[in-house]
Amino acid sequence: MKPFFLLLNLLTFHLITYPQVYIAGTLLPGYVDVVPDTLLDYQCPNYQPESFYFDINGDNQNDFELNAVCSYAMGGQIWDHRITPLNTNSYVRFGHLDSAYFTSINIWQYSPVAKKLYYGDTINSFDAVWNSSFLNLNYSIHSFGSFLSAYDWIDSSDTYLGLRYDNVIDTIWGWIRVNFPVGNKCFVRDYSFGSSHIGIKETFFGKTNIYPSPADDYLITECELNDRDIHLRIFDFVGREMRDYFFNYKTTIRLNEMKNGLYLVYLQKGNKTLLNKIVIQHE
Repeated sequence: MKPFFLLLNLLTFHLITYPQVYIAGTLLPGYVDVVPDTLLDYQCPNYQPESFYFDINGDNQNDFELNAVCSYAMGGQIWDHRITPLNTNSYVRFGHLDSAYFTSINIWQYSPVAKKLYYGDTINSFDAVWNSSFLNLNYSIHSFGSFLSAYDWIDSSDTYLGLRYDNVIDTIWGWIRVNFPVGNKCFVRDYSFGSSHIGIKETFFGKTNIYPSPADDYLITECELNDRDIHLRIFDFVGREMRDYFFNYKTTIRLNEMKNGLYLVYLQKGNKTLLNKIVIQHE
């Protein structure tokens, strides 16, 4: 895997008047190309699960697990591909609930299925439902003489999972691109993620210049705001505060101890606020 950050529109100031739309397949600031494509393949009766893990906020902690499993359970055999959020901040877009009545044991069996997205579909659409526990992609259950299966994700085309991660200052949206040529094989191709700045309102802040980008050892911030004691804070994409300053009109911030990556710069003076993205790239 080769993670890298795309330096796209990272110094653009804008007024938020409606939620930003995130599209499956569109490259976001964070991108990981899975080279070569990783195959998750359940083999019965081997019963050895195969897993792939995703970190979508840059904190070196896994946020999601996609795995292939075959196991004995409920008096029979279960095999599936499933996506599982690994912490309370992580969510996968929900699709629908499959069900079947097992007459031999007089119970209903239910299976939640992830929303199948195609290139160009909106990840954070207004009607999206988000789930914080596992969701199936493909599955089959043989139990007590009854049978339940769904192969929703088998497709000759690439398809996408919608992801959401909430932290203390922001929401990160993302997608995973997969391909299911047959029921027991899933290829993980790549994934991408980016911040939406939810929870922070931007208002007019006067002419502002933040440079250079990418930044190496220092960052210069200049504001046209006719006042003193402008509050500047820098956050990483996990929500940790890395710098906290007050300045008048112009300041130079040393970045030597900060790691390479994407950061959020937050300026505030009274009811005037501004949020901007920067990239730190040390030589």
